[in-house]
Amino acid sequence: WALYGWANDSTGLGYRDPGAATCDALGNGTVRSERPGRGFFCGKDSNAETNFRNESDKLSLFLNGNYEITDDIQLNATVLYYTNESRSNNGGLWISEDIYDPFTARDTVFGTYGDWYLAQRRFTEEELGRDLDQTFEDEALSVSFGLTGTWGMHDWEFNVTNANYELNYEQPWWKAESVIEVFLGDYYGVGFFGDNWWAGNGTFGLQTGANGGIFTPIDRALVNSAIDMQRYGNETSSSSAQFVLTGDLAEFEAGPMSYALVVEWEKQDFDFIPDDRIQMDPIADYLTGSGWWNLTGYQGSGDRTRTAVGLETITPLSETFELKAAARLDSYDSTSSSIGTRVTPEISFAWRPMDEFLLRGGYTGSFRAPDLNMVYTSTGFYTGATDFVQCYEGFIATGGDPADFDRANCDSSSTFVRRTPGTELSGDEALKDETGYSAWLGFSLDITDDVQITMDYSTIYLEDKVRTESISGLLRDEFECFLGNVTGDRCDYVAARINRQVDPNTGVSFIDEFNASPINTAVEKMESIDVKIFYNFDTSLGQFGMSLDSTNILSHDIKNEADDEEYIDLRNDHFLGGWDFRSIVSASFSYRKDEFSTVLTGIRRGSTTRYNPSLLPEGGDMRLKHYTTFNLTANYAFNDQFSTRLRIVNLLDEGAPKDDTFLFYQTPWFNPYVYSGSNIGREMYLEMNYEF
Repeated sequence: WALYGWANDSTGLGYRDPGAATCDALGNGTVRSERPGRGFFCGKDSNAETNFRNESDKLSLFLNGNYEITDDIQLNATVLYYTNESRSNNGGLWISEDIYDPFTARDTVFGTYGDWYLAQRRFTEEELGRDLDQTFEDEALSVSFGLTGTWGMHDWEFNVTNANYELNYEQPWWKAESVIEVFLGDYYGVGFFGDNWWAGNGTFGLQTGANGGIFTPIDRALVNSAIDMQRYGNETSSSSAQFVLTGDLAEFEAGPMSYALVVEWEKQDFDFIPDDRIQMDPIADYLTGSGWWNLTGYQGSGDRTRTAVGLETITPLSETFELKAAARLDSYDSTSSSIGTRVTPEISFAWRPMDEFLLRGGYTGSFRAPDLNMVYTSTGFYTGATDFVQCYEGFIATGGDPADFDRANCDSSSTFVRRTPGTELSGDEALKDETGYSAWLGFSLDITDDVQITMDYSTIYLEDKVRTESISGLLRDEFECFLGNVTGDRCDYVAARINRQVDPNTGVSFIDEFNASPINTAVEKMESIDVKIFYNFDTSLGQFGMSLDSTNILSHDIKNEADDEEYIDLRNDHFLGGWDFRSIVSASFSYRKDEFSTVLTGIRRGSTTRYNPSLLPEGGDMRLKHYTTFNLTANYAFNDQFSTRLRIVNLLDEGAPKDDTFLFYQTPWFNPYVYSGSNIGREMYLEMNYEF
């Protein structure tokens, strides 16, 4: 979509029709187009400019060496280097703002003020005469040195590793002050319900009147003067040392009791490096974000130090029963989290009453330290939320009776939120770790010498998962405090996060600043069953093999807030659930004969919920059908040094199931986060390897 203007005024024009001649005169490749039921605009088929896969240049280097110092001690070293340069088609740049007309139209809300309209324009590469692509450069270097050796009946390893990663990102973007000068002109202040109102009378302007610029060809130099290159950097590093000692502790009647002792130390650090404009405060009270127009970014840096020691033992209690017990102690610094020292246990067993059958099971405690970027960084984002306080005040301001107020009639709107570190506003302690456990029980059965089947049931439970606190929850609590239904610490907590201003003309307040923090709150649990079947047999024609691997999610539930009364059913809820496949089944057929081998693999992904099931007609199927693809790999070794491989991905060129709940302009009409890469279709690769 290239260009359109929209008005909500007494004329009832809705979309302003620019006319075919106007669209042709723009010279940016647009034509007069229609959105059914809405109106006409200057549009462009952007599908023709869509990248199936971003352009990239990659280089990787791997070096590994070993040196025998003595008969018992060996030195090894590894170097891994990687660099990548890629670009992504940005397509165009948007301007979208509310333009206020104080003279010629009357609003339909209060009846006493001028009306406003939304002016939008997308500038294409053709009319700007410049490349609008996003570019990425990342580089990684990892160096590791180690010693291995023996000490009596024990083996030991000592490794030291340092890894560094750097990412640099660049894209064209609007300069905030230039957007005002070139497009928006005079600032009228904050309108009803917190919208910023502009005259649209900048040098180029966004008015829709006879002399306005919304539907006129641009002065290329003028508009380009409002654009600059927005840059971003990210640097991370990790240094670690590890010592491992393994061997036997004692001899039992059924065999030796073996052990592994691990001692670790690690330090991680990161630094987000935004450009100067990202770090600027808004240049005026009415600007949101930074020195870039309507853009914020990550800011922050920090580090973490961790030490750990772990011990694992495997004890044969009888000739058929083996017990494994382990414990690990991790200690974190006091600034990057409030974990302190955490001990996680593990216990499991393996029972083989006969050679053909194995029963196994176990329990493992778990914890996960919060991501460093959750602990140390701040950013901004837009989200849809309902401002109940503003809705209530607007209802009263237009003559409503407080007794008749129904919050169900309030609409959601876009709200800008700043995500701040948890300690910045409240002085609370740093984030805790996510804790939980996993348990499993399964068996393995050799039906014949060539046929094996395994089955495992597992359950996972996690609590105190880190997420940004609920924006809608904060707004609901604010409204309860506003009505006086809730008082005390919770109201003080919410008040520190939501700042308001009041429009003096209407008495209706609007959110001036909204802050939220990462908190430990979510609870998640999942149950699944995995089944695997293997069948291999030799013939005079060669070796054949078949396998089947199936994973089925029995249940998957989550609470976004720990004190929620009910879980959200991610497996079955069509509206609140996730898009995960309920099942994934892969089957393969393999053949090997002398220097030739090949594998044909089929992958069946189960049904998923539709992207927007609320748009389905009554009686429509809430779920999309399964999706199956096949891959083929063939290898041939000409000699010990030279071999080739042919790989065909998506052999039958199967596209993802089409989802009718995507609107006609929401390409590619399937969920790319679920069916990633399916729009590419069949791919073929030929590889040649030579060893010397």
